[in-house]
Amino acid sequence: MRVVGEAGDGSEAVAVAERTRPDVVVMDMRMPNVDGIEATEQIAAAEWAMPVVVLSAYDEPQMIEAALAAGASNCLKKGVGLDELIEAIRAADATRQ
Repeated sequence: MRVVGEAGDGSEAVAVAERTRPDVVVMDMRMPNVDGIEATEQIAAAEWAMPVVVLSAYDEPQMIEAALAAGASNCLKKGVGLDELIEAIRAADATRQ
């Protein structure tokens, strides 16, 4: 795995995803301007869509539901173990094939 782009807010995340076309996007739920849920929705609706794994500092069921409803493949709590994050990324990638 390798990082092909980084973004400071949701609108930048969408632009970077469109430009770099990664296999999977790892998205923060809370970001300035456009939040991770809206950015995930935009990526999921795009012609060039790819899976999105959302990371959240919040463990509220409604936030997780919102991320999944927006098109996220998975929603994990920040601080999750590296093995679990890698597993979620690989599982999301497997859905593209």
